[in-house]
Amino acid sequence: MKNTVRRRAFTLIELLVVISIIALLVGILLPSLGKARVAARLAIDASNQRQYMTAATNYSTDFKEKLPSFSWRGGGTARNPNTTGVPVTAGNDNEAAAYQAVDILRRRTNWPDFPIQPNWTPYPLYSHLVVLDYMNAQLPMPAMRSPQDRLREKWAEDPRAAKASIEASGAVAAPAGARWAYSSSYMFTPAYYMPDREAGGGYVRQADAHNLFYVIGDAGTEPYRLGSQLLSGVKFPGQKIVIHDSSDRFNAKKDIPWLHRSATINTAFYDASVRPTTTGDVNLGGYWGPTNTFSDAFVTWDARPELGDALWPDMGNMTQPGRYRWTAGGKQGIDVGNSSPFWNRFPGRQNRNPN
Repeated sequence: MKNTVRRRAFTLIELLVVISIIALLVGILLPSLGKARVAARLAIDASNQRQYMTAATNYSTDFKEKLPSFSWRGGGTARNPNTTGVPVTAGNDNEAAAYQAVDILRRRTNWPDFPIQPNWTPYPLYSHLVVLDYMNAQLPMPAMRSPQDRLREKWAEDPRAAKASIEASGAVAAPAGARWAYSSSYMFTPAYYMPDREAGGGYVRQADAHNLFYVIGDAGTEPYRLGSQLLSGVKFPGQKIVIHDSSDRFNAKKDIPWLHRSATINTAFYDASVRPTTTGDVNLGGYWGPTNTFSDAFVTWDARPELGDALWPDMGNMTQPGRYRWTAGGKQGIDVGNSSPFWNRFPGRQNRNPN
């Protein structure tokens, strides 16, 4: 007579218990994995800024301490300014910078007839083009995008398609959509490319929206020239910000504009250090007038989501002091660490911290 062995099967209850345990473990581990992924991207974001600062330092060493920015001057003839090759004279430094940016894009991309960009101030989001041209880099370059900036990643895949999509959205008129695939996730502060003090004949100030500037009077001509600022003009390199993330992409479910007091973003300083900074901890902005006076600077958030702007996260005031952007005293001032020495001329102002 044969002996038979009966195999015991799982009961339905046992199977459900095992599934429940697995689901519980997944629920515990997934948030940790998500946080680890965000932390890794945040580290890449900081590394991108650090790489830029290293390249910018090399540039300054090679070019007699000049900070890397557009160097073509108003009154000079732009090289190949349009598809016919007819020379055009730029009226001021800002117009010359726009021509220079187009020249770089034509040489460093697969878009040799990249369109001229009228009424464009390229300094805030495109100053990196000068360093990348110096490095002989092909554009667009991933290192100038935050790894969490999905929209710019998409644009970079097909810049011509991005142009069509952006212009179709109505966010900008043609041909301005062409340039956005080559923009940076990191914003350059004005002290990087503007004189510290305004001149009587002209200067640049914040316009009504965060993405607009007023070029007033003879700004971009003598004595108020744009670009070619000197590294030696920075008095507090470990406390003065060069570039910063355009949004807080890592600390909330939705992106937070850099201007919002709660935003914590990676910031690169003139000593080449990179560290997270909370906007509310940054000194207030101000303009250094031609008569040696100081006045408050304010920035109003005007989100254009089609261009990557984060929406304001609450019902608070969208007009905020010009932190990061309009450092009191420019390169001679202080953004982080203690009050800017220029505000000390006005008792009580340096301690003001409006909502």
